[in-house]
Amino acid sequence: MRSFKKALAFVLTVALVLSSMMVFAFADTNTSTYPDVNGTDYATAVNALTSLGVVSGYPDGTFGVNDNLNRAQVAKMIVLTLGLGNAADNAKSISKFSDVKPGDWFAGYVNVAASLGIVKGYGNGKFGPNDNVTYPQVLIMLIRALGYKDSDVITSPDNYILDYIVKAGQLGITDGVTVNTGVATRGDTAKLFYNALSANIVTGRNTDGSPIVSETKTLLTKLASVATYTVLSTPSVDSSVSAGYVVTDKGSILTDINLDAYLGKTIEVYTTGTPSKIIALKSIDTYDTSVKTFTTSDNGKVTQSVNGNVYSYKFEDPGITVSDIPTVFDGVKTTLSKVYNNIDKNSNVTLIDYNNDGTYEYAIVKDATAGVTPIVVQNNVPSGASYIDNIYSINDSNGNAYKVQGAVTSAYDIKAGDVVYKVPVGPSASPSTYVYYVVRNKVSGTISQVSFDGSTLTATINGTSYTVKTSEITTSSVGAQGTATLNKNGEIISWSGTSSTTTTNYGIVTAVQSFSDQWNTKVQLNKPDGTTAVYDAVYDDITSGAVVKPVTVPSVVYYTLDSTGKIDSMNMVNVVQNYTVNSVDTSNNVVTINNTPYYVNSSTQIFTYDSVNKTITPVKFTDLANLSGATVYAMDAPNYNILSYLILNSSQITTSNQPLVYVTGVNTVYTSAGQYKSISVFDKNGVSKTYNTAVGNTSINVSAGNVYVLTLDVKGNVTNATPAASASGYTVKTGVTNVTVDYTNNGIKYTENNTPKSALLDPSVFVVDKSDTAVSALGNIDSSSSIDLYFNSVGKVAIIVIP
Repeated sequence: MRSFKKALAFVLTVALVLSSMMVFAFADTNTSTYPDVNGTDYATAVNALTSLGVVSGYPDGTFGVNDNLNRAQVAKMIVLTLGLGNAADNAKSISKFSDVKPGDWFAGYVNVAASLGIVKGYGNGKFGPNDNVTYPQVLIMLIRALGYKDSDVITSPDNYILDYIVKAGQLGITDGVTVNTGVATRGDTAKLFYNALSANIVTGRNTDGSPIVSETKTLLTKLASVATYTVLSTPSVDSSVSAGYVVTDKGSILTDINLDAYLGKTIEVYTTGTPSKIIALKSIDTYDTSVKTFTTSDNGKVTQSVNGNVYSYKFEDPGITVSDIPTVFDGVKTTLSKVYNNIDKNSNVTLIDYNNDGTYEYAIVKDATAGVTPIVVQNNVPSGASYIDNIYSINDSNGNAYKVQGAVTSAYDIKAGDVVYKVPVGPSASPSTYVYYVVRNKVSGTISQVSFDGSTLTATINGTSYTVKTSEITTSSVGAQGTATLNKNGEIISWSGTSSTTTTNYGIVTAVQSFSDQWNTKVQLNKPDGTTAVYDAVYDDITSGAVVKPVTVPSVVYYTLDSTGKIDSMNMVNVVQNYTVNSVDTSNNVVTINNTPYYVNSSTQIFTYDSVNKTITPVKFTDLANLSGATVYAMDAPNYNILSYLILNSSQITTSNQPLVYVTGVNTVYTSAGQYKSISVFDKNGVSKTYNTAVGNTSINVSAGNVYVLTLDVKGNVTNATPAASASGYTVKTGVTNVTVDYTNNGIKYTENNTPKSALLDPSVFVVDKSDTAVSALGNIDSSSSIDLYFNSVGKVAIIVIP
């Protein structure tokens, strides 16, 4: 007998799965009218229980998600969840516990819960209504409210709390809640109650006393009725539908749930109140014979016919004929007569017979693009834009945004390379309406085969064949590599071939052969990375002029290399005279030269040129911020003033790197190329380091035992040294006393002019003992001594000097 029941239960379960899909859900949102709930993961649960009348907030409008509850408050929630609020009003005079008096506001709720065996008190005749409720107590009440007895749950009296926590987990009540044995919060309790709403209730007992759990009834059915509707229209697809309503086969119904995803579907819902309001979904009927859903094939067209003044429309695929019925077309409410010509291959159609009279009265059409030429978008659509590619309007003449469907649902999510269909919907209302249907489908690879059968060109990429709808692919495209952009039907409408990338290099010619024959084609170059390299030039490219000749020393050139590492093109840069940088705007990528704006993009190469050392050095564009007055050595902007390269005289360019250092020594170095200064310092964290000036620059005036702010050029050479006391943005405090280090807060306390003060320490702070020119430790600072503090540009102590 028991095996028969199991088999029957299995059959019933399968039948339920085949006929409907369970989707229990309230309005899933993180918004709430409670300010302390809005934007939190408590919102769905609190909103649902509020709409059911199970909970309410405080008079100040908050809910108090982190506040505690007492046992009486949870007893009230239990009774209201069971729909027994009226019974509580009639049970106030019953005396169940000595600490629950008839005049107490909670008396009726506690008494009803006690009568049902949901609460049992402490065993000493008391309930403890004002005691904080714990998580296990909430779970025990909820599981008992579902109809379970202690004997169904408890395996041992010593383990009853753990047994109830385990049972709650099995029932899904604790999903999303971290349960412990401590006091429960209002927010977590709301989540536990919300989860319990979808738990199936015990509706009876087997002969052995084991519980019979309903397959269809949940705790929510105690509070709400179950109804079935076919969703026809929502506010987002039909402006005539009021906010907070949905149009169904049974008329307009109140709801806070977004039912756009269920258009054309028959749904089971929970409703409460008068008039009825949909408060939660129960299931979706996937096998309703009154709903016909299909995807059109190659013969996807709809034909119109007229008999007198009556028009009818035949869907050729299934052979179904309907009248000019209301139609939701890609999210816009219209009629079939306005859009039937747009229905084509791979359109998704739902026909609804909500009167169950054998006639379809409503249609929902998606992904229909017949007669519309697809657009391959060239540019990302920025937020706030009014047009796609500055051509196709995003809004109608009244400023209302056209619907966007398909791969994205907002025009501002459309990206370069997307395929867009601007489909006319054409409702009777003005202005004309369009839907943008977006396809984002590309395939990259090698064209291994191209075939033509006399009418259709087909290309095979990565083993898959695609119909070609662009002249960019021909029968000679076999072997080409690239990316194909596909339209809605998976046909290639655009092809972007992948060409080999040739890198343009820069250097200074330091030696060159005459290029008189193919055996004398070597060029020696100083490269931007500081190395010197010798290259052969491709002789055929020399004779063709691709490699300019004669190449002179010390020309700055740009060149490319072939796959064997030989120079196959070389040209001297465009040296200019009397060109000066007026300003640099790194935010907008603009360099103004001789009062003319030039533009920098990701391909622009920027260097500095050192005519003395015959070197060029790469420069970050951001290092040119606020630069003005520098002279330009060479530049080229062939199109629209977009710089392909910019070479500046190096002596005038500095970086934003300005280290604060303690100088330990200065030397003048003599070389065959000239003199320069070598400056030894303690840098960040007290690390010893050496900075040099450029060859020929010996005018930097620094002395050991002092702190300076160094200015460096892009090659790291010192161009200026400013005493810290004089440097803009830097502060020096000398002779401070009573110095102590606050290791907990990474700070330092000191006295200046008899005034106690404090400051934060820079993470790279170091201490210098000036007496022996050595780095010391913070712990070696003598609080009775006077010391000097050097603050960096962000106001933190970076260097501490012990005189």
